Order: sequence, then structure tokens, then C-alpha cells
Amino acid sequence: MDLGLGELQRTFERLAPADQIVLASVVETRGSTYRKPGAMMLIESSGLTHGLLSGGCLEGDLAEHATSVLATGQPSLITYDMLSGEEPPWGLGLGCQGLVRVLLTRIDANDPVFTRLCHVHARRQRAMLLQVFQSDLADWQAGSLMLADGSGQWFGVPQSLEAKRLSAALPTNRPDRAVEIELDTPQGRARLLLVPIDPPRRLLVLGAGPDAVPLVRLAQAIGWDVDVADHRPAYIEQLLNKTACRANRLRPDQIDDSGLLARADAVVIMSHHLEHDRAWIARVAEHPVAYIGLLGPAARRERVLEDIPETHHRRIHGPAGLDLGAELPETIALSILAEAHAMLNDRDGRPLSS
Repeated sequence: MDLGLGELQRTFERLAPADQIVLASVVETRGSTYRKPGAMMLIESSGLTHGLLSGGCLEGDLAEHATSVLATGQPSLITYDMLSGEEPPWGLGLGCQGLVRVLLTRIDANDPVFTRLCHVHARRQRAMLLQVFQSDLADWQAGSLMLADGSGQWFGVPQSLEAKRLSAALPTNRPDRAVEIELDTPQGRARLLLVPIDPPRRLLVLGAGPDAVPLVRLAQAIGWDVDVADHRPAYIEQLLNKTACRANRLRPDQIDDSGLLARADAVVIMSHHLEHDRAWIARVAEHPVAYIGLLGPAARRERVLEDIPETHHRRIHGPAGLDLGAELPETIALSILAEAHAMLNDRDGRPLSS
């Protein structure tokens, strides 16, 4: 599940040791809503928010509620009910026919579970986050956080609850979306939200020419990790001067040993050199990468693929991108990332209105 943890991690890690902040989590939705259960946002004492739970409709009101949560330390479950379609008495002018429940919880700068969550995200590991939003357990109040990291180690589990009992209450198969679970113990009952944490998508760009810059920047803007490889030092230097990506001076015959292909979710080949693109394709096609995009027109694609086994041809998206009428490097980058994003999420890229 993509939670946009990058901004939350940066915000949390900037906190001074004595600072406190409010974690706002969507724990339940019905009908039409901007975000779904599992979405999170951080609210500073100044009212400054990091992340979005709505299109900007709820953030100001949530920041006001966060003031009392910071002052008292008591969590608060806020319900915004717009299912009737009528303007509610608190008059936020939302216009969405849906219901959203948001849990506000105060956390410290040294909160062990959120610290571990940031650690997991920084290291591109999978994890499962559990947040209690209703409970009658004395030592396990609403807002409590627990985390199972990639190794299966639990953090934040109260002493009254054994980790193995908690694991037994979880779904057998790891969900791809947040799900609610109920936990019965001899001491009482609790309702929790189980949120699967997935690492950021990783894009590998093969070719560091000038038009790689907008592709790298846009991919980073949507939270993807980006690696770039090119054997031409001048292109690598130019890219490093304009972006903050990881740029690697590599030839096609060195890419396998680098480990970059093994980590990539999507690859875009854009060296603008026919023989180089052929060499890159020959290497990439041997790996189970979910998306392979090749820049350039269809006729050029056929020339690039001349010596590539036909069994791999269907996997190569060339010309790379969706038909958005793109002409500029920036809009071409948008087109390519839109196609890759759709493929990685098992979508076909059709208009939502269709």
C-alpha cells in the first residue's frame, strides 16, 4: 500500500528530542472519499500539516482538533459524515457523499514504533502496521501503534498480549489494502486497523541524457526511488548537477553485477543510441521486471528488437508511455510514468470517467 511515507519520515526525523506531533490516520471510510483507510498525516503544534487526508477540506479542522490532542495526550476519533449529501452543520463545504473517520494520536519524537516505521521505509523493507482505534483494554488505549518489520519482529506489543496471539489474529495472506481486525483477549476486546507497508517503487533509467532529468524529477516527486545508469561520464555529471538521484557509470555488460536490475520495478531505456539500446534491452529482457519502456517511435523499436528473442517482444513497451499528446520532455516523462504506474498497479490507464 502506497502511504506516501517519504514526507512523513522527513517530518518526523526533523523533530527535536522534546517535540511532540499528532498522527492523523484514516481508520474507516464509506462511500466517496479522497483517501482510504491507512492514509496518514502529521500535524505540528503550529497547525502545519504534512500529507493529505482529503483534498484540503478536512486538514484545517483536523489541525484545530489536534491542538487539544497535543495538550491532553488523549487520542480523538473524529467522524465526518457526508453520506446524505447535505451540508453538515459544521459547514466545511465538502461536497463528497462519504464518511471518513480519522484517529488523532499524539506521538513523541522518540516514539519507538514510528521510529521503526521510518527505519523500515528508509531501508525499503515491507512491514505491517497495526493501529488500535477502539479498545476496552486497560493498558492498550486507542491510538496505540504496533509494527511487524520485514523480519517478523514485533514492536510496541503490550506485555499483556503475546506476539504469537497477535500474529494468529492476522489474515493468513498479506492484504494489499488496509483491513480492520478484531482482537479478543482475556482482558478485553480491541478493534485495530492493519496497514500493509510496501517499499517505494524503484525506477531504473538506462540513459542519462538531458531528457532523463524531467523523468527522474517526476518519479521522485511521486515518491519513487530512482537509479540511473549510463557509460558516458559527461551525461552522468550533468544529471548529478540537476537531480538528486543515484547515477551509476555503467556499461550494459556491467548492469547484471550492479544489482540494479534485480531491485527495479520499472525500467526505461532512453540512451538515444541504437546499439546501446539494443545492448540494454538484451540485459533487461532476461530479468522479470514488471515494466520495460523503450523511448522512440515504433519503427525504431523494431530495429532495436531485431536480435532480441521474440518471446521478449511483448514485454517491451515502445513507444513508451500513454497517448497523452505529449511533445515536451516534461510531458513525455508524464506519459511514461503514467503507463508504468498503471502497469505496476494492474490498471489499463483508461479514463476514470469511462
